[in-house]
Amino acid sequence: MCLGHYFHGEEEAGIPGFSTTNQKSYAPSLQLQPVHLKGEFRFDLEKKTLVADVTHTIRVNQPSRSIVFNGVGFFNVKVVALDQFDGETLSWSYDGKLISITWDKDLSRSHTYRVKISYLVDHPFTGLEFSYPDEAYPNRPIFAGTDHETERARHWLASMDYPTVRTPLDLHITSKEEYTIVTNGLLQSEKPNGDGTKTAHWKLEQPCPSYLVCIGIGNLVSIKDGEHNGIPFEYFAVKGTNTQDLITSFGHTGEIMKFLENLLKQPFPYPKYYQIVLPKIGGAMENISLTTWDPSFFCDKKYAQEMFIITDQINCHEMSHSYFGDAIGIRYFEHAWLKESWASYCQYLWMEHKRGSADFEYCLFNAARGYVTECQTYVRPIVCRTYDSSWHLFDGHLYPGGAWRLHMLRMKLGNDVFWAAVQDYVKTYFHQTAETDDFRKILEKHSGMNLTQFFDQWLYGRGFPQLKGKHNYDEKTKEISVEFQQTQVDAKLQVELFNFQLEVEVIDEENKSHVQVLNFNNSDKASSTFKLNSAPVEIRVDPRQLVLFTMDFNPGEEFLGKTLKNSPNIAQRIRSAIKLADIGTRSAVAKISEALVNEKFYAVRGEAITALAKVNTSYAIQAIVEVFERETEPMALSLMTAAMKSIKHAAVEKSLRNFVENPRGGYKSLANALEGLGKYGRKYEEILKKSAEDMGWLGIVRGGAYRGLSQFRNSEIHEFLKQRVAPGEMEESRPAAIAAFAENASWLEERYKRDAVEVLCNILAEDDYGVPRVLLAAIHALAVLQDENSISKLKAVKVKLDPQDHIEVDQAIKSINSKGEPLKKEIQTLREKIEKLELKLEESPKKE
Repeated sequence: MCLGHYFHGEEEAGIPGFSTTNQKSYAPSLQLQPVHLKGEFRFDLEKKTLVADVTHTIRVNQPSRSIVFNGVGFFNVKVVALDQFDGETLSWSYDGKLISITWDKDLSRSHTYRVKISYLVDHPFTGLEFSYPDEAYPNRPIFAGTDHETERARHWLASMDYPTVRTPLDLHITSKEEYTIVTNGLLQSEKPNGDGTKTAHWKLEQPCPSYLVCIGIGNLVSIKDGEHNGIPFEYFAVKGTNTQDLITSFGHTGEIMKFLENLLKQPFPYPKYYQIVLPKIGGAMENISLTTWDPSFFCDKKYAQEMFIITDQINCHEMSHSYFGDAIGIRYFEHAWLKESWASYCQYLWMEHKRGSADFEYCLFNAARGYVTECQTYVRPIVCRTYDSSWHLFDGHLYPGGAWRLHMLRMKLGNDVFWAAVQDYVKTYFHQTAETDDFRKILEKHSGMNLTQFFDQWLYGRGFPQLKGKHNYDEKTKEISVEFQQTQVDAKLQVELFNFQLEVEVIDEENKSHVQVLNFNNSDKASSTFKLNSAPVEIRVDPRQLVLFTMDFNPGEEFLGKTLKNSPNIAQRIRSAIKLADIGTRSAVAKISEALVNEKFYAVRGEAITALAKVNTSYAIQAIVEVFERETEPMALSLMTAAMKSIKHAAVEKSLRNFVENPRGGYKSLANALEGLGKYGRKYEEILKKSAEDMGWLGIVRGGAYRGLSQFRNSEIHEFLKQRVAPGEMEESRPAAIAAFAENASWLEERYKRDAVEVLCNILAEDDYGVPRVLLAAIHALAVLQDENSISKLKAVKVKLDPQDHIEVDQAIKSINSKGEPLKKEIQTLREKIEKLELKLEESPKKE
């Protein structure tokens, strides 16, 4: 799944900050293994029910008599045996979560056995999403759609809900005649039943795990987008969608397929590639031959100016899963990097192919930043068996962190050897499952290298190199020495030294390049000396982005200014801008301003302004405004306005006001500017309230207006926002309204806070949230308000959430409970001081 979430666990965890258990999880044994699934499903979208008959064909790998299927919250469960060969009889039980089937004797390896599980699904709270109009939302779209990762298929599909269990599918889906029905595989037939319903028969011949089964039904529109080698492309969305926006969003699909086939030297694995956008889907999901999308990535032409580069990457990410994760399954969840890290790396490679090396380098920079940021909360192995929920593995370690490991392997082996090995891996494990050592062994076979240490350190170990550097130049000898030391070692976190090589490049006054490699080989330090013909003007560390690391190294303003201007590498330029902003002097800021005049890549300009926004000096703000006023690139404007909204200064206010009055970017930039104007008080109330009526694309601008209004600390705005959080508010912008409502109330008198808590608790009690983010927004809003009376309501809402999402509630409750912690710590410190003083008095000699 795209968009890894960032999980924050308890501090006293098995892996600190990540898991609360030390227990390891392993793939299930498969003495009895499902090898085929036939599903007969009758949907009633208005009643939000599903009547199901699921038939599993079971192969006997080892004589056994018991098998267990997952199935959560089913009604009217019934299990029958469809085959009997040796007089065996079947018994079963159901406890609300597991369907346990037992025969009275071991089954024979000479036969396959079929069992049919019948049941009713009624208003499932996860896994299968229903949408139907109601009183508050009479125009709500009509559809049902599935959304599974990691273990949510079990809420509607009786299955062994684990990635290692993969079967062909034979699906018979019944619903109203006017509804569109799409699912995995190819359509075999679609026939009316004479009662206002129809049954569509779809078949997938390739093996499919339960989490990649997908069904979409409802009042849908679609548009065809050609084909590639006989594989058709078609895109679906709810009725009322402009189908040209589907082309705007997914128009590179055919090119991406060609790119992946050429990269991996393997034909696309499935007979079609459909994509469907549904409002209740979270993120994007690589279901076999039917990818699902959250509308937040969906682009009209204006939104595409600032968002398409992200949508296009995710389009490649999801299609890459057709190879990594779908065709090549993972043995179990600890090996999820073999799918998510690969899909992430493929999306970076697609950017390089489609847009050039600068975009690839920026992807790597962002990936490193995302992973390193999460490591400030916890560090875990990439291949990790210790977790509270498999969903928690889908984080910044897995996506960008794992992608960087793949990049380092590619750089270590070289392009030719690496891609030959990858192509062999894909061919060898096509339509099978693989684990991490399988991948390592093929890399070793092609390279002749022993990669055990690399995998031990970077995949099974924790953390990454954190370097502290220094340099010294001797003018007499024209020698410059550099030294770096690893500082990341932490016994408690189990972070050790890394063995790796670090390239350092020195540029001299004659613009000659001098490169040396520092070897960290069982040592925390590495150094080198460069003999130059003229004075150095730049020091570039890891100029080709070969290694994942962080660095505390300041070569000085002059060197940084030159690197910002001259380095061909995007990450080098961005890091130099950030370091100059950290220095923060007038001369350092001037160097940033000077370099940005001729900077061609949008992200360097945007990231430099983001860094300058933290300087908080008049000359830095002047530089920000000057760059912003001449900027025209929508993606850069999005980055800049996101930074400027946090600044309160008259020059920024004027610039943002002019931008709102004469917008030149996309929706996100305008939303950021509106939010920023909220800092300047009620003189912008009219503008913000007018924008709060905007019914435009995905509620983006409307949400920005709400965030701006939240900063007005008065009761009138409280009442205004209170109306906007109620059912009937535009569903896309309702989460933003809820967040703004809580933020505003947090600054008001206690009675308004209590009123806000009551309203938010009522939202928790709603039956249909429309989009899942509404519920999560209410949970997070209650955490902001820190009212202990809401804890019982938060605990109660867990029954509406999949267990993998309970962490959201747990963190909210933890935040509320910790409200008085600073005061408690202060009191405890004072008590300890008093106790020490009393002890000293008792031990001191008494005066006669």
